[in-house]
Amino acid sequence: RLSLVGSEMCIRDRDILDKYLRKMLPIEVEGDIEYFVNVADGAFYVTLINNDGVMKAPKTPVQFDSSKRKDIVIHYKAKNTIQSVDELWNSRKVHVEGRTIKFRMLPGDCYILKIASV
Repeated sequence: RLSLVGSEMCIRDRDILDKYLRKMLPIEVEGDIEYFVNVADGAFYVTLINNDGVMKAPKTPVQFDSSKRKDIVIHYKAKNTIQSVDELWNSRKVHVEGRTIKFRMLPGDCYILKIASV
């Protein structure tokens, strides 16, 4: 049973959900990062957002804390083999080695990866 407290789940319930998703999703993301996984056109679309290190007060410019950059590792756990990985937001390069995808995200970064497999 999931209990909600305001708009946040209880820590215990979040841990249960995380364990379930890790087991069921064919994509595993390492790192403290917000992400979404969608399936369309025979590919996985993984959207990642690094909200850490972004500060904005009313009527002031956005400030970034560069120490909040994140090294991201994505493990592809599906039975198929990765055919290609494309970053769709800004056409940035990501390092693909076998079933592992690696890259660094700066504060405020958003990556949208299309992972095609065969």
